[in-house]
Amino acid sequence: MPQQAHTEVEQLFRRSYSKLLSSLIVRFGTAEMSRIEDAVMEAYLGALKNWPHEGTPSNPEGWLYKVSFRKLLNSKALKQNQSSEIDYIADLSDEQEADNWDLHEVKDPELRLLFMICHPDLKKEDQLAFTLKTISGFGRKEIAETLLQSEETIKKRLARSRKFIKENQLVFDWPEKKEIETRIEIVHKALYLLFNEGYYSSHADRKVHKDFCLEAMRLCKYLCDHPIGNADSKALMSMMCFHISRFEGRLDESGNLILLRDQDRSKWDPYFIKLGDHYLSQCTTLQGEKTAWQIEAVISGQHSYATSIETTNWDFLEMLYNALYDVKPEKLVLLNLVLVLIMAGKLGKAKKLFEELNENDFGRYKTNYFFTGVELYKKLSDQFQTDLWMQKAMENSSQAK
Repeated sequence: MPQQAHTEVEQLFRRSYSKLLSSLIVRFGTAEMSRIEDAVMEAYLGALKNWPHEGTPSNPEGWLYKVSFRKLLNSKALKQNQSSEIDYIADLSDEQEADNWDLHEVKDPELRLLFMICHPDLKKEDQLAFTLKTISGFGRKEIAETLLQSEETIKKRLARSRKFIKENQLVFDWPEKKEIETRIEIVHKALYLLFNEGYYSSHADRKVHKDFCLEAMRLCKYLCDHPIGNADSKALMSMMCFHISRFEGRLDESGNLILLRDQDRSKWDPYFIKLGDHYLSQCTTLQGEKTAWQIEAVISGQHSYATSIETTNWDFLEMLYNALYDVKPEKLVLLNLVLVLIMAGKLGKAKKLFEELNENDFGRYKTNYFFTGVELYKKLSDQFQTDLWMQKAMENSSQAK
């Protein structure tokens, strides 16, 4: 029972942290953001302590909201003067609201919180770190791993973000129209990073980390359904749907990665493929230059539509990756292009491009780089190089664990 309750609280934390935070900021204001974060974390710790013995309440989210709410009222009462007693009693009348609090009704406040954090005057590197902390409750270590930074660097970025929000008294509301385009780019990137933390995680607990993916998709769907969302919001949602459709087929029973060509496609979820196609059709029919998000969504769709590795349109994917690199010149794009060239049988071209890459370019995706080397030299019938790259891949996988 204690372990079951611990798992329930951990999964609930992933689903409801940002909802609790945004709802309480509505009640207490952005100036109290640090105090709100502390109160919410204390509520989850209280759940871990009490629920294994007392049982999970019928409305666990409401329980967490109420405990956080009371802690904030108590901290306010201690902080204020004697006159605070009147305010404190008045605030207690709001506890009826806490009893009936329902996480499924919290939508706009969460999105407003995301856009508030993505303020144009807040440094971009601070925005990403603080957004991941706020929408997912990531600890400093998780954020550091996700952003390929040291924990000390992340600690400083989080502190700067909180200080900026407090000193500038940021308004918890939608930004002006002219600011939306700038902020929504950071929102998209943060949601994508959250999704990737679940999809590419090396942690053993698969279910908890699939929840990262679903949490990112939930927030992205709110964005797509809201007037503030744009074509890239739908492209991002499409890509997430295509990826999550393959989730159950990409890992074996031991949690090891199964390459795309070896996956059992009967395990792919047709519902998410259909949903991905729905969002893709809404964003790619628009006129004008295609963005990186839209091209990546089309790439994901090509893999999901193919009934086998042989029927995949590799020539079309080569064209798409070249187009993607034009708008998003990153080494990871080139690594994926190498894989496409291998599958298209263009081994000379693949070898030339692969030899221009370096393992230090790929951070947390270093294992992908090594396995690409395995795939390339296996196709080239170079057993010595194949074994060498396999050894590097195994060593890197072992270090990651």
